[in-house]
Amino acid sequence: MPQKQQLVAAVIIRDLQDKQRHLPRDVPKHSSQATRFRWHQPAPFDKQQTWAIDNVYIGDGCLDMCSGHGRCIQGSCVCDEQWGGLYCDEPMTSLPTQLKDNFNRAPSNQNWLTVNGGKLSTVCGAVASGLALHFSGGCSRLLVTVDLNLTNAEFIQFYFMYGCLITPSNRNQGVLLEYSVNGGITWNLLMEIFYDQYSKPGFVSELQYLGCQAWEGSQFVNILLPPDAKEIATRFRWWQPRHDGLDQNDWAIDNVLISGSADQRTVMLDTFSSAPVPQHERSPADAGPVGRIAFDMFMEDKTSVNENWLFHDDCTVERFCDSPDAVMICGSHDGREVYAVTHDLTPTEGWILQFKISVGCKVSEKIAQNQIHVQYSTDFGVSWNYLVPQCLPADPKCSGIVSQPSVFFPTKGWKRITYPLPESLVGNPVRFRFYQKYSDVQWAIDNFYLGPGCLDNCRGHGDCLKEQCICDPGYSGPNCYLTHTLKTFLKERFDSEEIKPDLWMSLEGGSTCTECGILAENTALYFGGSTVRQAITQDLDLRGAKFLQYWGRIGSENNMTSCHRPVCRKEGVLLDYSKDGGITWTLLHEMDFQKYISVRHDYILLPEDALTNTTRLRWWQPFVISNGIVVAGVERAQWALDNILIGGAEINPSQLVDTFDDEGSSHEENWSFYPNAVRTAGFCGNPSFHLYWPNKKKDKTHNALSSRELIIQPGYMMQFKVRENDTESSNSYIVVGCEASSCGDLHSVMLEYTKDASLALPGVLITRVSGFDCCSSDSWQLVQTQCLPSSSNSLGCSPFQFHEATIYNAVNSSSWKRITIQLPDHGFELFPQITVPTGRGWTRQAEEWLLTLFVFLGSLSATQFRWIQKGEETEKQSWAIDHVYIGEACPKLCSGHGYCTTGAVCICDESFQGLHPALLLKPGDDCSVFSHELPSYIKDNFESARVTEANWETIQGGAIGSGCGQLAPYAHGDSLYFNGCQIRQAATKPLDLTRASKIMFVLQIGSTSQTDSCNSDLSGPHAVDKAVLLQYSVNNGITWHVIAQHQPKDFMQAQRVSYNVPLEARVKGVLLRWWQPRHNGTGHDQWALDHVEVVLTREFDENKFNTFEKRFKPFKLEMKMLTKVTKSLLLTAKDHSKTKLHDEFFTAAWAQALLQQKKKLTKGCQTVDMALQPATAEMHKSKISVAL
Repeated sequence: MPQKQQLVAAVIIRDLQDKQRHLPRDVPKHSSQATRFRWHQPAPFDKQQTWAIDNVYIGDGCLDMCSGHGRCIQGSCVCDEQWGGLYCDEPMTSLPTQLKDNFNRAPSNQNWLTVNGGKLSTVCGAVASGLALHFSGGCSRLLVTVDLNLTNAEFIQFYFMYGCLITPSNRNQGVLLEYSVNGGITWNLLMEIFYDQYSKPGFVSELQYLGCQAWEGSQFVNILLPPDAKEIATRFRWWQPRHDGLDQNDWAIDNVLISGSADQRTVMLDTFSSAPVPQHERSPADAGPVGRIAFDMFMEDKTSVNENWLFHDDCTVERFCDSPDAVMICGSHDGREVYAVTHDLTPTEGWILQFKISVGCKVSEKIAQNQIHVQYSTDFGVSWNYLVPQCLPADPKCSGIVSQPSVFFPTKGWKRITYPLPESLVGNPVRFRFYQKYSDVQWAIDNFYLGPGCLDNCRGHGDCLKEQCICDPGYSGPNCYLTHTLKTFLKERFDSEEIKPDLWMSLEGGSTCTECGILAENTALYFGGSTVRQAITQDLDLRGAKFLQYWGRIGSENNMTSCHRPVCRKEGVLLDYSKDGGITWTLLHEMDFQKYISVRHDYILLPEDALTNTTRLRWWQPFVISNGIVVAGVERAQWALDNILIGGAEINPSQLVDTFDDEGSSHEENWSFYPNAVRTAGFCGNPSFHLYWPNKKKDKTHNALSSRELIIQPGYMMQFKVRENDTESSNSYIVVGCEASSCGDLHSVMLEYTKDASLALPGVLITRVSGFDCCSSDSWQLVQTQCLPSSSNSLGCSPFQFHEATIYNAVNSSSWKRITIQLPDHGFELFPQITVPTGRGWTRQAEEWLLTLFVFLGSLSATQFRWIQKGEETEKQSWAIDHVYIGEACPKLCSGHGYCTTGAVCICDESFQGLHPALLLKPGDDCSVFSHELPSYIKDNFESARVTEANWETIQGGAIGSGCGQLAPYAHGDSLYFNGCQIRQAATKPLDLTRASKIMFVLQIGSTSQTDSCNSDLSGPHAVDKAVLLQYSVNNGITWHVIAQHQPKDFMQAQRVSYNVPLEARVKGVLLRWWQPRHNGTGHDQWALDHVEVVLTREFDENKFNTFEKRFKPFKLEMKMLTKVTKSLLLTAKDHSKTKLHDEFFTAAWAQALLQQKKKLTKGCQTVDMALQPATAEMHKSKISVAL
């Protein structure tokens, strides 16, 4: 029976095959022994409609049909030109990695293989902007890209619109977007652009994939590429299968972009001229030669925008608004949308966006939405957000940050803008754009930079170009620091219509008039504009300023038309300041919309943070926002300012002394706050007057004592005292919980400081009641942080000096005790970068002498101290403080045996005295000389309470016992056993160690059996702090120096140890201390000490003295020179007796310095011991005096 004839047809459309090309086809999968093919042109047709065929091959197929880039002959591929490989899948030249076309010029064959049925037109209006490719032809409608290398691509996006003439009426008239990875042999559907969804302008806000409905009115399409499309040779096509003929069911496409790379890190810099530095008289920040700096960059002709920009319709490069160089000008006067868009870049931490912008070059009087929005997109342009949103004090999403939105209205001149990129953009592909919704004025961009920030971002006073600052006139250095003089105050009465440019950097939306009535006198600065309303001062030098005052008003009580009543908080006015040229702003005060209906006078103390040499202030009213976009509008309440004064001055003292004995005098001047305190006497046995916090109110408030602002320089000290049941006279005191249990809740009192001293009332109206906690806790730091073995590498800590933080509680201050603190230089230095001239052979003593002279030339500082007791508990331990000294250090800090008073003079404790006044810089004692003999050794096996009492000054947390058993085999019987809940330490009485050699003792920490009475917990990150430290002090415990650490893991069994007495400790008045910084309380981490002994040396080594004599000569010349210089300066003094006094001081000081040098030289010769007798020292003082 004959088979039914089967016909298989492939249609070749005439207008799509107007040039020679391959048409490979798979043979249908039907086996046959008699198959024929034909090429047939149906009638009727004109004789001019000819066609040709060549290179017909029917046979064994080639793999992938030669990838669409070759012809197949007997199973082998013959590749087209520019293609190679076995299967013609390897391009001979690199294919483009992206395609971008805004159709402002005829489609290029570098982008498109086929454009059929479409032409450039404006019949659709602005599909994206400018011209669009409009498809309305009567035959085929097809758009095909060239082959692209999309291995690193991310997306395809374009603007699309149906029905510029007549909209499609059914689904078959929709447009299909397809891709092919084999030269067009086969096509895969990527998206169906539904015929009824894209008929009017708008944005699509979701990704459109096959089978997903787009939002009605959408025009912008963004599609993430599927993995199959990310090949070396991928092409796309848009085609419309059916339409009703010419000008029917038309469609348009614009701004096609196929691109994207997730690992892109390119920095973008565009100065729109032949070199990146604008033509003006500015020098590079590195103080190199004046002129342009060469950068490796490609610049196109001045009249065209370079490839840094993804899209830049209606933008050209030429001069604008008195610019010295060419800039990028965008916009027109036809009301169209205009934008300039960057490529996608991936910022890293520390990136900034900086540019200069001029909108209109003049103030616009009409109300139009012609502002420029600076926005970013992290989804390849699908959605856009302001780079900096408007953040107001009431916005919970802003976390307290206040900022103006990144939008710019028409105004005079140019502005430099610097935006540090938010952390949310780091590591993500981001594109930025300048967008103008309604273009009726031109605007321009210059010096566009997107990349890593410069040092301090040039402090807002220079252009950051490739991490190098090009500073403005009057600024220089790597971060554009100030090099010229600025005004130190501002006083403005607004008594004329002319705005003073030397006072105001910008006044937008304001003028001088009386539209809001009279505020202080005559006219005021009135703000009623429809766009920006703000006043920005010029940069001021406010380092010596104190306050800001002005008269202000928002709206009016009688609701005048020109000054109508505000109705919401967004109509208030914000006052903020910037100290980096306007890059960042800090809120200083909010003028509340309800309180300023009537005229108010504000007096605001400036925070120390605002007291810089380049501070500007700004008053501004929040912008109007509609549907997430900043718009122009006059709906806001008008406001006015008058009689603005910024200035004042306050010179702070460099010393604070207060005994609290004189009622109503010194302590009222010395202290800014001491809430909840009373001045009394008798607390904890202190008969003198002091400040006392009884903590009887139970109101959960903080208790504190805050000092006034002080000038603090390196080498300063502070002193107050905890009396700890000793017989010394009381001076400056603190005591916490005298009547409470020392093992209970601590309720600690912290001693802190701030260099932001004036933040005690930051930005608070002087007439407003404010609480103590107005101060930011972040600005306060402990005067001395704890330095323990676990924190020895921390800033400010030394591995040779361990101590507690300046925190006082019932554990360490349950009775009155004097505390003396050498203030650390790293927190209070005036010249942190000071450098002593080198290369002159100075010794260390000479450098220290010169450094002291330099410091006295320093400028003033402002530092504030406070003792504060925090906590939410209603009941806290009471505490008191007395006799406080803060200022220049007394000689040797009074050696720990006296208190410092006015004039940095020591008042020594009983039985102590110092050097003769003639040998001191200022009259007085250093309290270093004992009036009685000191024991030169100690030997205690803790079997006799009388001996122990004679040897030890302090034993805390321990007692004689056998909690750790006998420390066999090195010791027997009782030991000094530590198991207390508070501090565990044992300190000897002062010793004369001038002839001491070794320190020996037996120590056990915990035990191998881990008993209840002797155990050690080594778990936890701070187990090293449970060590027992051996320390010494030469100033009665002010500072302690480490001799050795004893970790619990090494002393589970008793061990006998021996240490050489350090050379620095071989003096009179030395304390030895065994101290355990941390433990877990009673019943934990116990330790025992026994057989403590200080061994004396046998004899004094006279040879070491001769070694010093041989090395003494090289220093004589330097001493003579410094002495002559000092004498020549001192001889100019009128009082000859003072000159003599200082001369004697200089001689004695160098004697001490040389003796110290002798110790170092002797140590370098590896001598065993050095013990200079007082008589020997005095002898050499005499020799040096004669030599000088």
